Amino acid sequence: MQDKQFDWYTPQKLSPYAFLFIIGKVINQSWAFFLIFIGGKFLKKEKGIAQLGMGYFILIILGFIIIASIPYAIQYFRFRVFVKGNELIVLKGLFTRKIINIPINKIQSVNAVQGYLHRFTETCELKIETAGDEGTEVEIKAIDQEKAYALQELLKKGPIVADTSTATEPETILGIRFWDILKLSISENHVKTFLLIVAYLLTKTDDVRNLFGIDATEKINEEANKIAYTTNIILAFTVTVLTITFIVSFIRVLIRYYNMKLKISEKGFETQWGFLQTQKKLLIKENIQLISWKNTLFQRILGIQILRFFMTSEKLTTDKQWLKIPIMGERLLAQISSIYQGIWPSQVAPPNGIDKTYKWRNTIVYVAPLSIIAGVVFYFKSPWLAFVPLAILIYFTITTIILQYNYTFWFHQNSIQVIKGVWGREQTILNFKNVQQVEIQTSPFLRSHNLCTLKLHSAGDVVKLPFIPVAQANYIANWCLVQIEFDNSKT
Repeated sequence: MQDKQFDWYTPQKLSPYAFLFIIGKVINQSWAFFLIFIGGKFLKKEKGIAQLGMGYFILIILGFIIIASIPYAIQYFRFRVFVKGNELIVLKGLFTRKIINIPINKIQSVNAVQGYLHRFTETCELKIETAGDEGTEVEIKAIDQEKAYALQELLKKGPIVADTSTATEPETILGIRFWDILKLSISENHVKTFLLIVAYLLTKTDDVRNLFGIDATEKINEEANKIAYTTNIILAFTVTVLTITFIVSFIRVLIRYYNMKLKISEKGFETQWGFLQTQKKLLIKENIQLISWKNTLFQRILGIQILRFFMTSEKLTTDKQWLKIPIMGERLLAQISSIYQGIWPSQVAPPNGIDKTYKWRNTIVYVAPLSIIAGVVFYFKSPWLAFVPLAILIYFTITTIILQYNYTFWFHQNSIQVIKGVWGREQTILNFKNVQQVEIQTSPFLRSHNLCTLKLHSAGDVVKLPFIPVAQANYIANWCLVQIEFDNSKT
């Protein structure tokens, strides 16, 4: 709760410190122009470009910054944000005046971001996402920190509140400790981290070659050939690589989850996290389409679940908008998920599986023929290479068998729950009221076995049930549609 009150029914301006961000934006967008001037400063006269004095050079740069900042400065003075009735109104624009009306009940999340400059100036960048856009609907680059948090509170409660004296403070139910950061670092995908390090080093070798004309890769190979590889050297190299990989993984986890806190209220969730930049995000529970939690093999051993909320119209191809929360206990997971779904279908309904033909279909039709052809080709080049496609075939067969065995789903009166995975596990819960489209797919093979694939589309993601009986798919689809109609009739 904010101690200082703001009248959000009166148009509010940006923070005066927004000018700093305007100048920073101009410099960031014009760095190429500055490089040209800097290069011209050091060019010789015989190339046809007269050298400028340092004083004139600085004046030109300052003049360019001032001229380029004028449009942004005008936008700053014309920007206003306020609440009117049940809408958030944003006024902005330079020559064309733009008015954005956002119904408060359509706002799905409010994210307050603080970088170093924001912390120094006690401001925030406020990002307001709605159900009608795949990206951020409104970005307020620099607003006073207290105003930003006050607006979050107002949007959380709604603009029309008769009596706020009985409003309860959100309950903090999650805080990430140092030991949790360490466990998450151990369970990270170290192969991915190692590949990122290798990719970074490769880019740097290219930079060295471009700047100095030295082929760093060739130089490293020459030096490597001079080394007499022994068991101790190989062991030391392995330990060094593992240590560097773990340190990088630890830093990535620290930046991602540092000081993460999760608060729960009747309206939804409030989250806070960040190391290099602090973010505070509000998620409205009505806009949560489905929830999912998953873990890798190491995370299963350490008792870690990564929970994710799928929001309305969220981009599935990028994780910039995703909110992933590490959960260290089943009780906490049940408490968080209760906001979306109080009773899990797995607690009250019998389990269902997918047909056994699922584990053989792709293996026999696709993987086996390709592996045989590749094995024959590799054999004539080098006999031992023939074991590579054979190993791939064996691995694919084993993983498909495990996946079919683990693929289980439960459905109850108003929701469905799915669990799947090979070495790790992923669980999803979808409330039928959030289903927007039901799709039943068949093929000649599926029809010959009286099977089909059921897809339940929501505004956040798709829940897929492959290779299930047609009668069961029709039952779930019809029951889902009945629940949607019943929910619509109440509104």
